[in-house]
Amino acid sequence: MEKYEEKLRVYFKSQSIWKDPKYSEMFKDYGIPSYMRDWLIKRYSNSEGGLSDEDFKRILKVLNEKVIAKSDETLVKKLKKKLNDGENVKILTEMEVDIDFPSGKYLFRLPLINFPSRKGEGIIDESIVSKYEDELLKEKTWGVITLRLMRIENKRYVFCEDFKPFKPYKVSLDYFRRVRQEFTTKEWLDVIVSAMDYNPRAFREDQKLWLITRLFPFVEKNYNLIELAPKGTGKSYVYSRLSKYGWMISGGVITRAKLFYDMASRRTGVLTKYDYIAIDEIQTVKLKDPYEMVGVLKDYLESGTFRIGNFSGNGDAGFVILGNIPKDYQDINRSILDFFPEYFKETAFLDRFHAFLPGWMIPRMKENLKAKGWALNTEYFSEILHLLRSELAYRKIVDELLEYPAGSDTRDVKAVKKSLTACLKILFPHVMNHSTMSERILDDFRKLCFEHAKNLRKFIRYQMALVDREYERTMPEFSLRK
Repeated sequence: MEKYEEKLRVYFKSQSIWKDPKYSEMFKDYGIPSYMRDWLIKRYSNSEGGLSDEDFKRILKVLNEKVIAKSDETLVKKLKKKLNDGENVKILTEMEVDIDFPSGKYLFRLPLINFPSRKGEGIIDESIVSKYEDELLKEKTWGVITLRLMRIENKRYVFCEDFKPFKPYKVSLDYFRRVRQEFTTKEWLDVIVSAMDYNPRAFREDQKLWLITRLFPFVEKNYNLIELAPKGTGKSYVYSRLSKYGWMISGGVITRAKLFYDMASRRTGVLTKYDYIAIDEIQTVKLKDPYEMVGVLKDYLESGTFRIGNFSGNGDAGFVILGNIPKDYQDINRSILDFFPEYFKETAFLDRFHAFLPGWMIPRMKENLKAKGWALNTEYFSEILHLLRSELAYRKIVDELLEYPAGSDTRDVKAVKKSLTACLKILFPHVMNHSTMSERILDDFRKLCFEHAKNLRKFIRYQMALVDREYERTMPEFSLRK
């Protein structure tokens, strides 16, 4: 057992689990996200993290009878039968809620199984919506839902009489920060990598840094990132499976109403409801009214605000672009804009991104790269990342530490500061004041965060210089105060 694992078992006894690829494969068949997988394993495993045959049977019983995580006609038929027989049905699944303006009723739907199939057939108690407004008025949310059949004026409806959001852990950010001091920086880097479901023993230090860069939009508000990588490097997995606070769109048509604001229903879009929005398969994405949408998107990427008609809105979701890239383009001196849709091919759009992650620096996923050993529970870890977004002390530290010439490009400065802040939150969450940083911590911060943050923005600047002579490759002369 590695030293960091021993410490995890001491300081995160309730929040750590034994991760094993064979467990992941079992849950994959059920469509269970990682944060829910870890909760189930923790609930049924023994003190050594193992699962007996009986434990597996109990988990499978829960998955088959109480959890709906993917489309399944058999599950829908069983659900309908129980309701028709007058039973109350309690399940763990994903739900979305809407408001029917003509009737004033709150409607619900289970999108994974498209149930109820007709609009207006599913009604949720108004008091539940009021109690869990932050969760239920998002696009979708996971929770434990109790359903029953009810009659109103000789019509049958499915009524949601109870809802509890999927938040199985009480999370103390103060405890998390305090315990970080018990780990060396090297150990902590391995803690983070293993929490992401990777095996830290199989990666070099530079590769670990590229991996944790994928978490920057999780912890830093309005963080804009591009990652192009070969197939099979795990980029989609991180953004779709690790946190319920993110939203990933895989190709297809994206509308203004979906992203920003629906003028018909007067509801804001996903950019106002999540910590980050990841657009996967960027080569296949189509925008409705593309050039108008790109104009609105550029405003959002710059300031976190947007205007649709007479409506002005804002959001703090980061914006992530993901795509595949062939081997002969895996070079920072080749233009990545070649892989963007035509309406994204402008430097004014690219300039608003804080970082470019060259995903070819991360090895293609193999069995030995998957986590096997003690690690932080993914659900607990994702809650910590979510809480770190609102912590302002880290940006203040970066403002006090970072030096640059007065004539530096504003977007370069902003990008480097945001990357430094995200890296500080993830690797050094216990540092709350720059004056108390030890020489060792400052050296580690310089080695792991400072050079990395500069490189992330430098890649963007290189790309702009390739296609537009207005831009130079030169970055400002950044330095850290002693």
